[in-house]
Parts: sequence; C-alpha cells; structure tokens
Amino acid sequence: STLRAVLDYQQNREMAEDGVVGPEVVDELSLMSRETAKMGRHHVRERVWLSALPQSLVGLRVFLDPFCRDDHEAAEAWTAAGGAALTIRDAGAQAFLSRSADTKPAERFRADHANEVAADLILGFCHPRTDVAGVFYFASAQSHSEAGSAIAGGLAARLGVRAAGRVTPLLRVTRAPAVIVSLPRLDSSLGRTVVRAVDAWFAEKGQ
Repeated sequence: STLRAVLDYQQNREMAEDGVVGPEVVDELSLMSRETAKMGRHHVRERVWLSALPQSLVGLRVFLDPFCRDDHEAAEAWTAAGGAALTIRDAGAQAFLSRSADTKPAERFRADHANEVAADLILGFCHPRTDVAGVFYFASAQSHSEAGSAIAGGLAARLGVRAAGRVTPLLRVTRAPAVIVSLPRLDSSLGRTVVRAVDAWFAEKGQ
C-alpha cells in the first residue's frame, strides 16, 4: 500500500516513478505541505465554478476527447464524440474536438489542447479495457476535483454506472472540470445521451 501511494504521488507531481522515498520526494513533500496549508487556487476555482453554475450549457465551451489507444476505440469514441458535438451545438454551446478522425495524439497533448482553447467543461469517451465501466473524475490519494466528482456522480446516476476517481492526464492536467465516460460500447446515441444528461444536471444544480 505504501509503495502504491509513493508511485501515485510521484506520478501526480511529475517525478521519476521509482517508488523510492529519496531526498527529492522528501523535498517535494515539504513543498507540498506548505502549498496545501491553505486552499489551493484550483480548489478555489472549482468552488467558484460550482457556486456560479449556469442553468444550461448555453454559451459554454465544451471540449470533447475521443480516446484513441487502439483503432477500435478510436473509431467508436470518435462516433460518440460526434453525436455529442451535434447535441452540444443544438444546446447553444460550442464544441471542440481534441483530434481529427484519422489522428491519434497522446493523451497529454490532448489535455494541453483543452487548456489552450480555454474549455469550460471537458467530456472524454473511452473503452474500459481492463478497467471497470463508469464515469471517471480526477482523484488521487492527495486531492480530488470537487466539480469533476459532482458532475461524474450526476452523470453516472443517469447512465446507470458508478462514478470513480482516476489519475490520467485528461483529468489531472486540465484546468476545467473534466469527466471521462468509460463504457464497452460507444456510439452517437451515447454521445447525445451524455450531453443531455449533463445539461439536465446543470439545470438541476443551477437553480
């Protein structure tokens, strides 16, 4: 358990992941303890985001990320993102896609792109592969995304799956609240359903 915690910490702090608590890890822990003595900027930003939640997606910049770890996932996730993009536009919001249909950029690159376009909300689509199906938000042993957790919980309830915390670049690096829908089958109908469920969650929480 300690080894897993150390590796998780090193990954989150973008350090060499060797599981060794050496001088660099100790220094980083000391620095982090000072940083977390009071609420971090990202926690403040998320709480402000939740407190000022609009009643719909209208006017928001929604970043869609179809995962592409293999050809099958790339094709199905792209179809789901396409259905989501059309529904987002119908809802009066702007849709941005992390990649084109025939490219497979790395997840970290796609996460950086979400920050570049100043997204207000990030929705990812992927296959569970060896993981469980669900809706994922950022959570590690040290911190978690309050906004991501809230959205994932509401969305998971509407999709009939569980919400769970994960540490991936799309969830960890992005500044806007982000969730990833991870289901065995991804299609345009699912993309539309996800956006409608998120819009309904906004309407419920934004009142």
